[in-house]
Amino acid sequence: MLAGGSVAWIYTTDAVEHVALNTLHSDVTLGVCEDMSMVNRTLEAIPACPMLNANIAYGDESVQDTLIDETHGHKVLLLQCKPLLKLGRESGKDVELQGRIKKVKPGHACCLVCASGTTGN
Repeated sequence: MLAGGSVAWIYTTDAVEHVALNTLHSDVTLGVCEDMSMVNRTLEAIPACPMLNANIAYGDESVQDTLIDETHGHKVLLLQCKPLLKLGRESGKDVELQGRIKKVKPGHACCLVCASGTTGN
C-alpha cells in the first residue's frame, strides 16, 4: 500500500464472482493470495479486473514469478512474496518509502476489506 497500489486480499472462501466484484469495485492493482488455488480463482476473474497488475503469493513458496495473463489488454504478473520483499529492501528507495510513511496520519484509510457481508451474500 505504501508502494502506491490498491490491494485486495483473496480469501480461501472467495468465489470467483467475489474476487471479480471486489477487485473491480475497488480498482485493485495488486491481489494477495495465499496459494495457487486462490491465484487460480483470480485468473478466472481477470477479464472483469482491468486494473489488476499482479498477484502476490505469500504462503506457497513453490510459486514462481511469471506472467500469468496477457490476453485481456494488459499484463498480470504472479510474484512470490519473499523475492519481492528482498527487491524492496535492495531498491535503495528507503528515503522515498519513509516519506510516504510520514504522510500517513491517524484516520487515513489503510485498507478496505471486502468480506462476504460486504458483497451482500
